[in-house]
Amino acid sequence: MGESISIKSRISGRILTKPLTEVTFLGRDIIVKHRWAGRSAPSMKRGGKRGEVTKLSKASHDRLLMTARSLEGQVKVFATLNYGGDSFPTNGRLLQKHWAAMRKWLTRRGVGGLMVKEFQARNAPHIHLLLNERVNWQEMLEAWRAIVSADLDASAVSVRLSRIRNQEAVSSYIAKRIQKEAPEGFTGLGRFWSVFGKIEVIQRRIVGARSELAPLVRMIRRYEQHICWQSAHFRRGLRNLFGYVAWGISQPILAALPRLL
Repeated sequence: MGESISIKSRISGRILTKPLTEVTFLGRDIIVKHRWAGRSAPSMKRGGKRGEVTKLSKASHDRLLMTARSLEGQVKVFATLNYGGDSFPTNGRLLQKHWAAMRKWLTRRGVGGLMVKEFQARNAPHIHLLLNERVNWQEMLEAWRAIVSADLDASAVSVRLSRIRNQEAVSSYIAKRIQKEAPEGFTGLGRFWSVFGKIEVIQRRIVGARSELAPLVRMIRRYEQHICWQSAHFRRGLRNLFGYVAWGISQPILAALPRLL
């Protein structure tokens, strides 16, 4: 494991010679991480040039799903930005340019949320959005048409808006694995998804010595086991040396925190 590095605890101000534990509470899920002095572990190798993004990795998919679930109750509108016919970006740089302009249009109106890129069977990209405020469909369509028309034929572009009725179903749909692989030759895609505007994903984060947070981590594991025994459909997080995700138990554990800490 290597030797631990002495650092100052953010909680107690003492010099720590033991690894840290970080517990992050999202809207519905909990992320538990064990790290050393700002790193995941002394033996883990990091750095190097980031490779070309061509598809959504499993790790990125899990983070997307957790983020979408965290926004349940905050987002109100499900939107899709479409390109028409055979006129659509064939590289990620142009797609990024269009999204950057649309994001600016939304944030200027106080709208935030989650953006996810997907590809249709005809290799055309489209953009899904979960928005925390309602927007005018006609105004959004005109803005999207004006953005696209600077580079492509925008006569057939479209915008779809719908009110979110089933938050959990929308989270699962927007985080699905299919349609999240760039067609051959589509370069410069960048990130498949991102959060934008004024919207809260993390509800609370607690960092401390592993011994200090051991009772909290133990309670998370026991509650997770209890739910697993009760439900055959409960998704249990995969554990490893550096941490794990506890799915769907954030709110009950947050409610119990005052009695524990």
